[in-house]
Amino acid sequence: MYSTRWRLLIPRAVSDADQQVQFSGLVLRSVSGGADLCTGGTASASSQGTGGSFLASFAFDGLAATDWRSQAQDTVHGTINPFWLEMLLTVGAVVVEYAITATLDSGVLVNYTPRTWNLQYYDAVAGAWKSADSRTVTGWLAGETKTFAFAVPAIATTIVTMGGTTATSDGSATELSIINQALLMLQVSPALSLGDDSPQAQAAVSLYAGCRDEVLRSHPWNFALTRSNLTRLSTTSVYGLSYSYQLPTDCLKIDEVSSPRLENLRLYAPDCNAEELTPPLRYYVESNRIVSNEDIIYLRYVARITEVSLYDSLFVSALAANLAMKLAYALAGTSSQQELMTRTYGEYLRQARSVDGSEQQALTSWTGEIELLAARYNYNRG
Repeated sequence: MYSTRWRLLIPRAVSDADQQVQFSGLVLRSVSGGADLCTGGTASASSQGTGGSFLASFAFDGLAATDWRSQAQDTVHGTINPFWLEMLLTVGAVVVEYAITATLDSGVLVNYTPRTWNLQYYDAVAGAWKSADSRTVTGWLAGETKTFAFAVPAIATTIVTMGGTTATSDGSATELSIINQALLMLQVSPALSLGDDSPQAQAAVSLYAGCRDEVLRSHPWNFALTRSNLTRLSTTSVYGLSYSYQLPTDCLKIDEVSSPRLENLRLYAPDCNAEELTPPLRYYVESNRIVSNEDIIYLRYVARITEVSLYDSLFVSALAANLAMKLAYALAGTSSQQELMTRTYGEYLRQARSVDGSEQQALTSWTGEIELLAARYNYNRG
């Protein structure tokens, strides 16, 4: 019952009061009394009003004064297709509670509030809509909100209890919770522990470290950036560059290589291109070492961070999606599920990179000082 797509399917009986559907609000929740999952999502419907009135999105705007209203059904030719109102969530979720609010109109329109319906979720693996809850309710009052809770399968209850990605008292993720988030995306039973002997748990645990390193390497994450003054090795290069430096054992990706002469310029003119004022820093990465003519090397790199509590929450979602992508075909057995998880991972990664990048402080521009600094340090640009 984990899905990004949820809808209210409303069958139509041939009676005057069933020719249209109109109501003010639909709210979906993953915990009783919790936040509305529909916020920021995309609404659609079997039909809606015209001219900017009674749109599908009005059922999710939280305003009592706005309604969604369907178009009238064709009864002349015996067409009795059901009405439906769908919400595409920004992030997949397990719904355990929902609420419907009737229109404020106390006249005939309140009679258009649904009386029989089926709450459904889209099963991406099966490629079909499935039922989550069915109701028959009568006696709606104008502006009335009715809330409905329903039982969910054990797998969904387990994940909701865990809080999706969190499993510690302070709300931070754990390796197990990330693995279970990936399994939940595939609608597979969660692992009870890292030593769980179920096939899906064993597969997820075996892939986890590789997926973690892959996602870490994909971007200079703020929480993973580390600086080091590299130790020069006693051995020298056979030819070409003079010195060798051992890369740190936890280095997954080099972000920047620098030296004291470059940092002296950047300290005073952070906006200048230091290599325009002084010979460029030449280096190569060979056999897990850096070789260079610089007698001192500074390194900024993405480190292999294994402490999950240090991870950014958006990184956690991207890592879980990457793991789900790797597991998809083996566990779900369909290429369509693998394609869906590939798209999901791409979207989570894009969002995580964007937010992470926005937190870097822009350097102050001192472009007017470049020539002065060049003269002060006697650097030759030509």
